[in-house]
Amino acid sequence: MDSNQEGMQRMKKIGILITNPNHHWEMMSPVIDELKTEENYEPILISLSGLRRLADDPARYEQKGIEYRLGPNLSKLGLRNSSGQQTLGGGGSLKRRIIQRLAWSVWLRRRLTRLLRDLDGVLLLNDQAFPSDLITQQLVSRRIWVGLLQEGIRFPLPNEANTASYGCNNIHALFTWGESSAKYFRNKLGPATPTRVYSVGNPRYFELLQQDWSENAAALRTRIACRGEVLGLASNPIDDQGFCTPDSKLALLQAFLSTAGPLMRSREGEVWIKLHPRESKKQLQHVIWSLNLQDCVRVVEPDSIFTFLTAVDRVVVLASTVGLEALAMNRPLAVLPIEGYGHVHDYVKEGAAFALGMDQDLRPQLESFLAASFGDAERKYVESNLETGARPAKTMIGILKNAIPA
Repeated sequence: MDSNQEGMQRMKKIGILITNPNHHWEMMSPVIDELKTEENYEPILISLSGLRRLADDPARYEQKGIEYRLGPNLSKLGLRNSSGQQTLGGGGSLKRRIIQRLAWSVWLRRRLTRLLRDLDGVLLLNDQAFPSDLITQQLVSRRIWVGLLQEGIRFPLPNEANTASYGCNNIHALFTWGESSAKYFRNKLGPATPTRVYSVGNPRYFELLQQDWSENAAALRTRIACRGEVLGLASNPIDDQGFCTPDSKLALLQAFLSTAGPLMRSREGEVWIKLHPRESKKQLQHVIWSLNLQDCVRVVEPDSIFTFLTAVDRVVVLASTVGLEALAMNRPLAVLPIEGYGHVHDYVKEGAAFALGMDQDLRPQLESFLAASFGDAERKYVESNLETGARPAKTMIGILKNAIPA
């Protein structure tokens, strides 16, 4: 056997499984780059974004010079994103579970098994949401190594009731963004778990937070012709997450904007709103026009969330990882309460964010927030939630190589 044949035999194929062609890709891109430097390991991208009716960009994958495999694309059936249009109930509803199991047994299982053929290991970002939960179970049962990279800040979602918890699917390795999350998962998994938890950092943030976004932010401000103070609102689909109905979410945003808009106008500033890709711009524009705030409240579409965070002066969130991103960019943070759930996640509890209350006059609260500065509590929060030592991708691949020797 010659050396080339021997090298081909020793090549280990590692699947990089994503279900979102945007932030999942951005998270795994540095990991793919690191894996490509390893002589005996081959990264293979597997995208199931089409199952969520999200469009892949094959040119981006080809530019990486890697093999990629695309799953079924439901957008070709004319189906739309479901934000604010739920019909199947929460994640644990009987109706949803029955439909998912039928889809898996009748249609998906065979197709996805073909995508996952010949792999020695898989890195993914979710072992809980359908069909990643069933894929993970299948891989584990086949004794294929599975590593999970923390997808976002973790807190219980109402629509995840009666479903397996994130990170608890008997995976082999769980890579967290920081020691705070590592402690959270170790406590959750308990001492008998087969899962090893590692605090490695966030590959996406490690790369992006080192970039200079000021030029992009200045271009965004110039395009909008804004020179004053900007209060940023980063929304997310809390209705899809099961916290509220679509109507109550819009009512919350309307109540906030009815105070924040006139306040920023009086300060010769603006409110900029960054929507999640699954949210409806048309619905929010209708709210803005109904309040006659189109001169001081804008829905913006920046090239990156980091351009948005650099361009604004302060950030308000509902229940989103953007809160951590804002703090990492040294932006003061405030959290809007969700009825029945309060201030979601630990931003407020840990003293890293300003707690806004909707049951009292919002204007003086916002005035206090606009006067607040970024301090030690915020910095400590970022340090405990984002590992900043070695390159996360390099650490992850080192652990993978030990688990799957060439």
